[in-house]
Amino acid sequence: MEKGTGGRMTLAYNHPPMRSRFLRPGVFAILVLAAAGLFAQDFDEWVLFSPPKGRFSVRLPGTPSERIDPADGTHSFELRSGDQRTMVSWSDLSKAALREKPQQILEQTRDRFLKLLPDSKLISSGPATVAGSPGLVWILETSPDNRAALRMKGAAVISKGRVFTLGRMGGRYGFDEEAADRWMSTFQISK
Repeated sequence: MEKGTGGRMTLAYNHPPMRSRFLRPGVFAILVLAAAGLFAQDFDEWVLFSPPKGRFSVRLPGTPSERIDPADGTHSFELRSGDQRTMVSWSDLSKAALREKPQQILEQTRDRFLKLLPDSKLISSGPATVAGSPGLVWILETSPDNRAALRMKGAAVISKGRVFTLGRMGGRYGFDEEAADRWMSTFQISK
């Protein structure tokens, strides 16, 4: 018992300093800058990918997987990292397709993505110049069962009897549309 406490016992504890439940501003700033550096994409440092017979080039962060659809001969190349996907494909148009209006072919290409991805919704779509040729650019969102919502920016362009399709997909709420635009600007059609 301590003197002057009125007979009450006082216990003294040596507590460690109390930590805030929130990050200090300096620590938060360091984490934000580290995350920005981690997710920043310097496409100039990516490898220039140009598959044989593809007649195009695009910058990619690595070697993509390749799939050829036996039904229509579409060549698809894709890289995945978590919920991030980067994809590019090409297919030669049939003689019947060559008689269709280019805008119709581009819209059909976009609509295939809407059907392919469950519960997808078209957010925007419009004409654009892709690799120096008239094309179509769109944004869609999808919410697959039991997974986080995704957003995709896609583009399609027709050149020399071939349709090229590009797509960049990621989490809906962290999707960087400017990064998708910068990546798409690395796409070139060979002459």
